[in-house]
Amino acid sequence: MQKVELIYGASPEDIYIWSNKYADDVQLTVEKVVDDSKVLQIYQLDKEQMSYAIFAEKAQLQDAVKDGDRVSVLRALLRRRNEPNRDKTVPHNPNRKDSKKG
Repeated sequence: MQKVELIYGASPEDIYIWSNKYADDVQLTVEKVVDDSKVLQIYQLDKEQMSYAIFAEKAQLQDAVKDGDRVSVLRALLRRRNEPNRDKTVPHNPNRKDSKKG
């Protein structure tokens, strides 16, 4: 038996974990595991727009999945890591010394 897992984090509070066992003679691909898990239907995701990984290594839909592998469905980033937090306001600090005034 081949055991595989799939994980998708819709948000930090909503994580979908699915596992299944397949017969040894079944050829597993990322696409088959994703389709069997029903994650795309549950979260209304577009298969072609999503990214995938096997143990954090980037993967394509046609890539083979082996016994014990964990497939991750990756969501798009909400904000780039180096992009400033534009939605957070910084209060004015009246005690801050202005370096331009000598």
